[in-house]
Amino acid sequence: MNFNNIRMSCLRQLCTNYHKRYSTASEVLNITKNFTEKGNIRGSYFDAEENLTVPFRFCQAESHNKPLIVYFGGSGTVGCDNLANSVEFLAYAGGSDILRSDVNILVPQMIILGRNEFDNIDGYVSSCCHLITALSTRYSFDTKNIRIYGTSLGGMCVWNMLLFHPDMIKKALSVTGEYSDYSRLTVNDFSPLKNKSIWLVHADDDNVVSPQCDITCYPMIKDICTDTIFTRYSSGGHHISKKFYNTHEHIRWLTE
Repeated sequence: MNFNNIRMSCLRQLCTNYHKRYSTASEVLNITKNFTEKGNIRGSYFDAEENLTVPFRFCQAESHNKPLIVYFGGSGTVGCDNLANSVEFLAYAGGSDILRSDVNILVPQMIILGRNEFDNIDGYVSSCCHLITALSTRYSFDTKNIRIYGTSLGGMCVWNMLLFHPDMIKKALSVTGEYSDYSRLTVNDFSPLKNKSIWLVHADDDNVVSPQCDITCYPMIKDICTDTIFTRYSSGGHHISKKFYNTHEHIRWLTE
């Protein structure tokens, strides 16, 4: 058994124990720590419909009825520590700058109950949508103004939410993500994206997550949604996300 298999086996066991703990809790939305002076909330959400538990961080805006920004992390954030997700958001994806804006912020974390993280995307994204609804009943934010972004695995989650939960989204940014079944998509599949703002980012030489989904789907999305951007790099590989985030262009786009 190689190191990655051992790591995944340990993560799966930790996540299974975490899920068992919170799936039997009396409340589906559990706030485990609340730094009220900062509006910084750490908690977990059990979604009975998908039988999934989602650890999350939520930062409440100072003002009422402000947008919600959701960040989906990459494979390195998978787990149940409710820490790796926020570290990637803050240190890699521009989260420390986004925190300076008066917006609500949600950073969920994917747990592993199946073979790997890719088996879990549909249910995880659905559970995150249910989590957003649950949070909206407790905290005041604009449910018609939700902006999402994600990196790699997180970009795949963005694609999933675009295709299957488009009514919840106002803006979506996928960085080095994809929808694995993109070859079956037609322009009609993107019709719900009219009046949305979409941004795709990829490098042509990415050999971890293929850019072909973005390359193929961008013209179809553009036909439906005129406010669509495709930032396409000729080189840079999968880690082009770092170069992109270092431009800080996404911060203004997400927060304005």
